[in-house]
Amino acid sequence: MILSFMFSLFSNEIETNSIRYFFNLFFLLIITLSIYNFIDSKKKLEIVFKYCFLSYLISLSFGIFQQIGYYLKFYNPNDYIGYHSTFVDFYGPFLRISPGTFANEYGQIIQSVCICLLIYLSKHKGNIFLYFIFIISLLALVVNFTRISWIIFTIFCIVFFIKKNKLKIIFSIILTIIFLFYLENNFGILSYFLIIDRINEIFILSEETSSGIRYHQWLESLKLYENNYLIGIGLGSRIETHNIFIEILSETGIIGFCRNINLLY
Repeated sequence: MILSFMFSLFSNEIETNSIRYFFNLFFLLIITLSIYNFIDSKKKLEIVFKYCFLSYLISLSFGIFQQIGYYLKFYNPNDYIGYHSTFVDFYGPFLRISPGTFANEYGQIIQSVCICLLIYLSKHKGNIFLYFIFIISLLALVVNFTRISWIIFTIFCIVFFIKKNKLKIIFSIILTIIFLFYLENNFGILSYFLIIDRINEIFILSEETSSGIRYHQWLESLKLYENNYLIGIGLGSRIETHNIFIEILSETGIIGFCRNINLLY
């Protein structure tokens, strides 16, 4: 793994941000390997899950504090950029929840926790505290406005519930679609929901939309890969790609890509 990154040290693209990227990457590797080496029994696996869940609750609580504080004007995340908060732009009337990280990254964390909680609560009913956390997490996922996390969680819910109760779920989905179609056709009511606009942006590939910007970034990264297909253009030089596979491919070339994809799986 280290050898796959070594070539990046000689890239002209290596700057301050790239060095910070290296530091974060190896810090993450140390944490991951430490956890991996610690888990050698089911009991220790449970301990790791509990600590991970605790860290999530702390970050979620801080994120909620940021939201409430910002709107009530007793806390401004802008004052702490570079210290403990990455300020994320508004989307509609909402400040995207992102305690200490980018909104998209935190959206993936919330999405994963919601899926785990849903599976656990389906088998262990009656835990009011976990139900409360699940509802709060769902609200945070909506306010987070990360589209891919919405899509993944929605698809999971559909598959999950269809497996448990096929006919009722399919019938409910059909009724919901018919009802929404009726409301939109007669009143245009869906235009009032910012979530619909957020999803519709996926299909607009102009350079004025986030989807369009990312699409062009992917094309640009792939062109750079074509010119540096063996060792890439340097780790940390394409951080804005918004696609981990294309990012690894363009930064570390086919050598780093094959090695890192193997590690991911």
